[in-house]
Parts: sequence; structure tokens; C-alpha cells
Amino acid sequence: MFPLLYTLIILLTIADASAPPFSFANREGFHNAYWSAFTTLNFSYDANTGVFHDDHCPRGIWWNSANAFLTIAKEVAWYNVNGTALPNEVTLYLSQIYNKTVQPTKDFRPVSNSFNDDHLWWLWFAAELSDLPKNILPPQLQQGMLEAVHRGWEEVTQCRSLLCSGANATYLPITWQRELGPQHGNATCAASNGYIATITNSLFMVVSAFGPQSWLNEAENMWGWLKTHVVSKDGLVHDGLDPQKSCTVRNDTWSYNAGVVMYGLSKLYMALGKTYLLDDLELVASASLDAFVDTRGIIRENQCETQANCGCDGDEFRGPFVRGLALAYKVLDNNKNISGRIAKILNYTMAMALQNDCNVLWQFQLHWAGPYNLQYSPTTQIPALDLIVAASEINHPNHQGYSE
Repeated sequence: MFPLLYTLIILLTIADASAPPFSFANREGFHNAYWSAFTTLNFSYDANTGVFHDDHCPRGIWWNSANAFLTIAKEVAWYNVNGTALPNEVTLYLSQIYNKTVQPTKDFRPVSNSFNDDHLWWLWFAAELSDLPKNILPPQLQQGMLEAVHRGWEEVTQCRSLLCSGANATYLPITWQRELGPQHGNATCAASNGYIATITNSLFMVVSAFGPQSWLNEAENMWGWLKTHVVSKDGLVHDGLDPQKSCTVRNDTWSYNAGVVMYGLSKLYMALGKTYLLDDLELVASASLDAFVDTRGIIRENQCETQANCGCDGDEFRGPFVRGLALAYKVLDNNKNISGRIAKILNYTMAMALQNDCNVLWQFQLHWAGPYNLQYSPTTQIPALDLIVAASEINHPNHQGYSE
């Protein structure tokens, strides 16, 4: 009886409590909040696979895990303003991830995975780490990440498709899937067909924006293709093109598509300085805030949150969305109307998530607006890490150099 009663008391305490409070004016408060939330997530880390585990997701959470690790790179870039080396435990953790997921035969994709977007999420994570200043990571780890990005980029570029490109196409998009070889160790794109996904191509734009001039050219050309084919005139980013339906644009609009596009446009502008990219970024940001913020001013995944069933993938979508908003805020800082709107929404969403969607153990659920109902899972925790980092970046901008 006593263990049961004790468990009941704990559950009632968790259900009624909010996250431990901290001031948004306190830089250390954000830093501690992030690592508290990450520590909670880390209870679901599987050291054998190198990724997180969620009992509700039998297919695994491979791409979700890449986004979780990506938040480490973002938090490190934001917090380590003086370029100081990481604590040993964080370095060892990243090294373990590297050893499990980065090998010439894997390069951030399990041997049975045929999805280019899953691969590209991991390349983004590696690109962020390899882009950190020297001395933060061990040189061999940083160099290994950089080499993996280059190998992966070259592989994905082989997956061009004539589908939905038109007779006079000047640029060919990347396919969503690719063919797997007989041993599943190597992938070939020669016979890849099917869905042309926005997320695959916007991720390719982001990863390309980390590279040399030839990659930047690819990123800019990719934006031209995306803008022409999947972005509406008012800036709303659609989910892709369906070759089975005469290449019509899918009506689905998910927040992560917009977030990745905003991040890619921001990176491109920072590299190229072309003003039309700022105009496009402002348009996409404005349309996205209209689409994915509720009447109270809280970020929401409208297509699935209303049914409280976003699934293992949909749970994560808002993570890349707020990541894109945070970088757009930095780039659009001279436009006080849109940057002020971004800051207001991110701050209010962060405050409401802490108050209504998080408990004393730093467990976040699906609905950042609340109420808390003991429905925590690793897939709902991961986008909350991005939310904390995004709020950190807008409240304490890193003007000393390299936080992006």
C-alpha cells in the first residue's frame, strides 16, 4: 500500500506543478533550463543505437534524435561566447554519438533507411558542430563531422529527379527516397521516383548554406526552385509535389517546412548579403506566424494538435520551426515589426510552456499552451529543447561572433 500511495503522491505533485521558475533576464537560467530538460530526455537514450527510444514509436525516432542533438550544437554556440572548450561529459557524449552514427558505411543513416530527409537532418547536425570555432570540440571530432557532411552532401546530390521539373527545367529537385542496394549498405538514386518533398529540398538548402561557394550556389538555386514550386504568393510553405496527381502542390502545411526554409534563407543571406533573400524571408516568416500561432499568441501545430494526435513525427515539427524563427529574428533585426513579432511570440510561447506544459522534472508534453496531463514522451520533449534555445537566443543575443 505504501509504495502505491507514495507513487500517487508523486504523480499528483508532478501534475499540479509547473517548471521551476527562472527570469528570462538571466542568461544562466536559460542555460540551466536547457540542460535540465535535456537530462530528462537523456533517460531515454539508448547507448547501443546512439539515438533516443520512445515506446510509442515502434519505427524508432531516428530523425527526431538528430534534432535533439542539433539543439546541443545550437546551445553550445549560443552559450560558449568565448569559445571555451566544452565540459568533458558533453564532449564524451558527442563522441559517443559520433562513434555510433558516423562511419563511412553509415554516415548518419541506418543501413535500412531510404529517406533522404532523414539523412539530411543528421548532416545539418554535423554541419552545425563542424561550424563551431576551434577549441570548443576536439579537432578529430570536428574534422570527422565535417568530412561526413561532405560525403553525405555528395551522396544526396545524386538524387536529382526530372519528375515535376518541366521540359525546360534549369534546376532539378532532390527526391524524398532513394533505392537501397542489395546489402542495404549503399544507396543509389538512379531509380528513385515518387514524392518530391519540400522538407528534403529545404534541408538540402540549409546544409548547402554551410559549404563553399559552389554549395552556396546550389542553395540559392534550390531556393529558386522551392519558391517557384511549393511556396504560395503570400509566403506559405506547402508540403511538396505529388507526381501521381500531375505534380500538383499538396495543401498540407506543416510548421517544420516553414522553419527549415526560414533557417536556410537566413543562412543564405548571411553568406551572400542579397537583399531579395531578406524580402523572401520576411514574407515566409509573416505567413508562418499567421498560420502556426493560435489566437492567444502561442505556437501550435494546427493540423494535428486539435486532435491531440501528432504522432511520432508531428510531435517534433515545431522544433525546427522555432529554430528557424530564432535565426530569422537575428537576420531581420532591422525590421522591427517582424522581429518584434517573432520575439513576442517566442517569449510568450516559452512562458506558457513552462507554466502549463511542463512539470518540476522538466518534462514537456505536446501542447505548449497546456494543460499538463501526464502525456510526456521523448518526442514531445525534443521540440521543447529547441524552444528553450530559441528563447535564449532572442533574449540574450550572442553579438560576439558565431551564434547562428
